[in-house]
Amino acid sequence: MPTICLSCDFEGHHAGDEGGRFAEAGTERLLEILANSDLRITFNVVADLCSTHPLRIERVRDAGHEIGCHGWRHESPRDLTGDQTIEMLQRAIAAFERLKIVPSGFRSPRSSWTTALVQYLPHYSFEWNAERDVSWQPYRICDLMARISVKTDDWDLFDGTSNASTLLDKWRSVVKETRSRGGCVAVGLHEWIVGRDPAFADGLSTLIAELKADSSIRVCGIGEALRELA
Repeated sequence: MPTICLSCDFEGHHAGDEGGRFAEAGTERLLEILANSDLRITFNVVADLCSTHPLRIERVRDAGHEIGCHGWRHESPRDLTGDQTIEMLQRAIAAFERLKIVPSGFRSPRSSWTTALVQYLPHYSFEWNAERDVSWQPYRICDLMARISVKTDDWDLFDGTSNASTLLDKWRSVVKETRSRGGCVAVGLHEWIVGRDPAFADGLSTLIAELKADSSIRVCGIGEALRELA
């Protein structure tokens, strides 16, 4: 079935001043929206938040949402050597372990993945990698790991190129294309943007309700979709 995998790049203060200011409210609002729709999605968490804001991460975990990794401290893999990439992954996994979380996949900040990163991910038990990609279907990038394409996100609201209504119409066009192609792709958001932009939060709630009511397309987390496709 055509599938939209909804994922949240969970960044908090690692997204800057606005990230720190709106992350708590955005987390509460997003969890409320998802609970009201009985929907579990993927939260790609900056691992350092497990140390600085553990209660926030525990709320996500305890609500039953999938946890992926969004780096150790939101660093770009393109800025790291091979050894630094390994150190980043080890620190991230250790931070998640303190909260008894095993992240299922990896999403690079700004989709700045590297070949070295992709080579190392399976060694740390990551099952998927979500990045900007032209594909409309998940595919294997090695025997143990799949990639799913992130087709769009909410960044237009941050850089001022779009308002909530226009952005969500753009998302609906991705849904339409996914349905037409029989695809399975990811759409991303940020918890702090949900907190900063109430109109986006309200529109997101409406869009999720639309998708849940539409029998021609499915909405879920990344891992759930990939397990069913395997």
